[in-house]
Amino acid sequence: MVDRCVCHQVMLSEVRDRVAALRLAGVGDEDRLVETLADELGCTTGCGMCEPYVRLTIRTGRTGFDHREAIVRAVLAEG
Repeated sequence: MVDRCVCHQVMLSEVRDRVAALRLAGVGDEDRLVETLADELGCTTGCGMCEPYVRLTIRTGRTGFDHREAIVRAVLAEG
């Protein structure tokens, strides 16, 4: 189960909470959210393997993913 950015130990629950606050502040674009999360929390800035999971958290609000799920495979295929 993937539930965090391993490089920086940022939990996806923290990502979800920060996304909610950013959306209230008017940041809605997914790419902008990812950039802001990278700047503020460091997630996606190490090995980058967490970026699909961060994007899934932004899209779904979920904070745990099995890498075998179809939705995860689809986002990984987006590249």
